[in-house]
Amino acid sequence: MPFPNERIERKYRLLAQHDPDRDLVLEGSFMDYLTAAIRTSSPSERQQALDKAIEAYEKALDKVLYENGWILGEE
Repeated sequence: MPFPNERIERKYRLLAQHDPDRDLVLEGSFMDYLTAAIRTSSPSERQQALDKAIEAYEKALDKVLYENGWILGEE
């Protein structure tokens, strides 16, 4: 089983292949989590927010790939 970052990288490359001009916009709350990570001073809270941002980013990738028929379901 690939590590999460490898899965995300593979999905990102698939999106870039099908949308080279970056016309599609990823929706989701990952930017909120990323912002929270930047603002927090606690290392553990920062890591939790980063983990949530990574998970939300992968879900946003899955959604746009699925909605456009580029993947059949969640991996």
